[in-house]
Parts: sequence; C-alpha cells; structure tokens
Amino acid sequence: MSDTTSVAGVTRDDVEQYINDLPWVDATDEQKTLVAGNIRAFYAWLDEKQSEKPVEPSAELPDTMPPDLVVAMTLWGEARGECSAGKAAVASVIYNRANRVATHHGIPFIVAASKACLQPSQFSCWNDGKFSQAEPDYQSQAWVDCAELAKSVFGSDYSPTTSATHYFAISMRTTPWWASSMEFLGAIGSQNFYRDQNWRG
Repeated sequence: MSDTTSVAGVTRDDVEQYINDLPWVDATDEQKTLVAGNIRAFYAWLDEKQSEKPVEPSAELPDTMPPDLVVAMTLWGEARGECSAGKAAVASVIYNRANRVATHHGIPFIVAASKACLQPSQFSCWNDGKFSQAEPDYQSQAWVDCAELAKSVFGSDYSPTTSATHYFAISMRTTPWWASSMEFLGAIGSQNFYRDQNWRG
C-alpha cells in the first residue's frame, strides 16, 4: 500500500487512523496486534488486487477483513432488500450474538462481532466459508445503509431494536427445526425473529 493513495482513496495513514479509532475496550495487546495485523493485511490485499499483482489465496479469507466490513457484508448478504426496520433488526441480531460471544468466550466485542458473523451455519451468506452473495454495489443506497448500520453497531450509544438472536425468512415453506424451542418475537420486514435465551455462540 502506498503512503499516498490506495484503494478508493484510502491511504496508509487512513488505515492506521481507522485502527486507532476502533473500540479497543478490554482488548489485550495480543488481540490488538492480531486484529490490527488482519486489517493491514486486508487493505494490502485490496491494493494488490487493484494493481493486478499476484495475490496469495489465503489473503482472501474473510477473517482478515476489518470487523465493521464483516458486519456490513453480512447485512448486505442477509438484508440488503429489507426495509430500514428490517435491516436494523438483522443488525440487532448480529449485535446481540456478538455480545453473547464476547461474554461467553471472554473476548472484546470488536473481535466477537466478526466471530459471530463468520461462524459456520449461522448466517447463510458465509455458509461456505467465504462470502457467497453477489459483490456489494458500493454506489447503491442499500450498501450505504448497510455500511452505516455496521459502523453504528460498534458505537458506545448503539441500542438494538430487538432482542432477537435468530431469524428466518417468512417465505420459507418449512419452519426451521430450531424455532420451536425459542421465543417468537414477531415479524419485521420479511423475516420472523426469535430469541434463544441460552444461545452463547
């Protein structure tokens, strides 16, 4: 990555400022080093990809993405066609899960957010270990909404709009097996939302 202009006008200084501004509360030095290194590697990968240089396959693993980008991509994959309330509800599920993962595993929320999104068989857009949906349309209002929501999830004043931990599309012909053991909270947009008090991630 150059010191001046990189992908979409992002400079090395921009990346370092982004890292410094992340909510590092309760993060250990080891965790900070890991997350910061992953973020630098991700932007370096973007820089190489834009320049059409050879890229190591492992660099494309989603766990090298900045946490708010993982959340934004998850929102895009799961809820880009939803109304504002529907997108906010899915963002709340991510937040609620991340909180529980952070508590259960004793890790900072910033680490738990990515972990919650990327766990196997949780969010369908990551089911095969990489993002399986169409690449975001970065000029669309839907992407802007997803990106802004993702950033808000990490804010100190964020408040989820639902206490749900799970959801599924109303259009599904068969109710998922797990729904019968959870509390149904209602439908928002095109999704049915549920809460599992015992889910820990």
